Order: sequence, then structure tokens, then C-alpha cells
Amino acid sequence: MHPPRYTDGSPIEKGDAVLRSGVVPARIIDVLDADPPAVWLEDAERPGRTFATTELDDLTLVGRNAPNFVQAGVAWLLGQAESGDAQAQGALGWLYDAGVALGKDDAAAVKWYARAAQGGDPVAQFNFALRCEQGRGIAIDLGQAVRWYLAAAEQGFGPAMMNVSTMYRDGRGVESDIQQAIRWMRAGEAAVGA
Repeated sequence: MHPPRYTDGSPIEKGDAVLRSGVVPARIIDVLDADPPAVWLEDAERPGRTFATTELDDLTLVGRNAPNFVQAGVAWLLGQAESGDAQAQGALGWLYDAGVALGKDDAAAVKWYARAAQGGDPVAQFNFALRCEQGRGIAIDLGQAVRWYLAAAEQGFGPAMMNVSTMYRDGRGVESDIQQAIRWMRAGEAAVGA
């Protein structure tokens, strides 16, 4: 059997720093000779917390044997975000929002969510809309909240559909429209229940 490899063809080795699902920095602590190949990861934020994965497509190599794999993961993510990758921009927004790997920073979260929203990432559109609705790191702007909830909802993002429904029901940022509220509520229930 050939040694396990990343999708880019490079071999998977112990000590590699990776991003799990594009967000959380982790370090490979064991490589299992299996079919499909599997790895054991240690969470960069919670050393000692380990988990296994066979879905190697969810792992992005950020540095071999990186002594500080949190820093390596964030540096890689920042480079991707600055090059225009909307998913990476949304992930950076989340890191700043949650205070994971980076300090909690509402203004930076809004900045990255806004860039990712403009790039078409539905999760970031939803998160940016929440910020506009709640006024966290940005002035309250219900019209913008509805705009971005709708953008995410039109891409099939269930939580955004539910929030669009509520905005129409309550007439927040849009004129009250019970028919639209019902339409989006049903679509959201179908999407979330799927």
C-alpha cells in the first residue's frame, strides 16, 4: 500500500499542521495505514483533545512539523483570505468572532464577514446580517440585515431563511408581509429539517 497523501499529492506525516474543514488549526499525531487513509489529529486550541478523520479532503496542509501550528494555520488562512477566498475570509471572521486562535475582535470579525459576504459565502452572509441586525461591531442597519439574510437564503441556507421570515413577519428592515414570512418560514423549515 502507498503511504497516505493529501489531495495535492504530498505525503501525510506526523507533525504536519493542518486546517480542519478550513477553520480549526490542528496537528497530525498519527497516520493510520487504512483504506481510505486515516489520521489522528490534536486540536490546536485544546491540546490533548484528539479525534480521527478519514475525510482527508477536509484537511489543508499549512506547514510540516510546524512548532506553532496555530500560528501556521492562521497565517495560511490569512493568506487565502487576502487573495480573495470567500470561505477563508468567512473563517477568519469566525475566528475573530469566537476569539479562537485570535483575540476576540468585533471590528475585525465584521470586516472579514463583509468581505466573505460580498464574495458570495452564504454562512458569512448570514453572520454579517446578524451583525447588522444586532449592531455588534457595526451600526444597526436592518435594511442591510435583510439584504444579506436574503442573499444567504436564496442560496438555500436554512437559518437565513428563518431570519428572513421573522424580518418579514415583524416588518423589520422591510415592510411587513405575512405571505413572504410564511414562504420563507416553510422554506427554512424544509432546509433545516433536511
